[in-house]
Amino acid sequence: MARQVKFIESEISRQDQPSAFSSLVAILDAQTASLRQHVPPSAPLPNFQDILDITVYKGGTSVMADVFMSRAQDTTPDSELFGFLLGTALQFVDDIQDAISDRRNHHHTVFTLNMCAGEACDPLINRLLHLIDISLHNRYRQTDSAKVR
Repeated sequence: MARQVKFIESEISRQDQPSAFSSLVAILDAQTASLRQHVPPSAPLPNFQDILDITVYKGGTSVMADVFMSRAQDTTPDSELFGFLLGTALQFVDDIQDAISDRRNHHHTVFTLNMCAGEACDPLINRLLHLIDISLHNRYRQTDSAKVR
């Protein structure tokens, strides 16, 4: 990890772009929080809201850090929000893809918790698709209105 940080420091100034480095700390914090998703088979299932919060935090921070790293000086609140929402959506998509193996390995996501409760994942997937639709619609609406000006 120290080698990666040194490489980033050679490309981006901590003093000029502190948000880029704060985003790396946020990724580490989110990854640490995600350890709560793993529970032994005999332990009670984690709380749905806690798992949802971890998922949003972990996914959002990962892509938001990419935004800071790739466009450090040009980052806007809109691009930060878009990066966070895109990362969140991508994390949920990854969780859908891994739902069966995650459940088998006692790594809990909102989808595995639904499966454990005998509930369908379709409503959660529909909400995810709605989040993606709203995020993209808002992003492109802002981009289109900027072109008009």
